[in-house]
Formats: sequence, C-alpha cells, structure tokens
Amino acid sequence: MFPDRILHYYSQIGPSPFVNGVLHWMACRGREMDELVIMSFQLADEIFGEIIVPSFDGHCTAILAFQHSIALVVQDPATTKWDMWVMKEYGVVNSWAKQYSLRNTIGFPSGSMKNGEIPIERRTGNLVSYDPKTQFHGDLKLP
Repeated sequence: MFPDRILHYYSQIGPSPFVNGVLHWMACRGREMDELVIMSFQLADEIFGEIIVPSFDGHCTAILAFQHSIALVVQDPATTKWDMWVMKEYGVVNSWAKQYSLRNTIGFPSGSMKNGEIPIERRTGNLVSYDPKTQFHGDLKLP
C-alpha cells in the first residue's frame, strides 16, 4: 500500500532511476505540498520507503542514477546552471553533497558513466559527454 502521507507525485524530467534493486521517484508531502522527498520501492521485498533530500536553493527537476547511488538535478534560479546533488553513500541521508555545477547552456545531465563523465542531452537531442574535472565536453560516440 502506498503511504497515505504522500499527497502528490512530483513530475520530473526523465525516467525514475533503478538503483540497488530499488525504484526511485520524487513526491511532495505536507498540507502545502512544500516538502520534497524521494520515494523508493524495493522490488525484491515490495517495501516502500522515503529518502529525505538536502536543503537547496532552486527547483529540483530530476532524480538520476549516479555512480551506484542517486543524484538530484537542481536548477539554480539565480544563474544559468544545474547543480548536481549526489548521495555519496546510498541510503545515508547525511551523505548528500553538491558535487557539480554545470552551465545549463550545455544541456541537461542524464546520469553518469563508468569513467566519471556525465552524459548531457542537448536541446537538439544529441548527447555529449561532460568531464566535470576538466569541464570539457564533446560529442558522445555511440556504437
């Protein structure tokens, strides 16, 4: 049964990530639907849960699978950038950290790759690979 205290599914960009056998999606709760949480569903045990998100300025647009954990993509209202908040240790609420800030003129982040680079979907629909260490981005070559 779905927890009755969650009042509203939170629309996001992209699919709900599946990490560590758990499906994740965003939801709002509270009378004013002003508290953002991440809902989870463990498929093996059929158990619902929730993960508290960090405090941030901006609008959360997506939750992503990111390096064996999850990340939030937050649009900063004061600038033209996306902030990526990563849960460094899956399931540990205190491990949330703002790890990257990307100019949203590059495109929209869509996860992570094994080499640490971030695939970015451009407004044109093509993919580029972004290296957060060098801040270089180039066309993503798919086989």
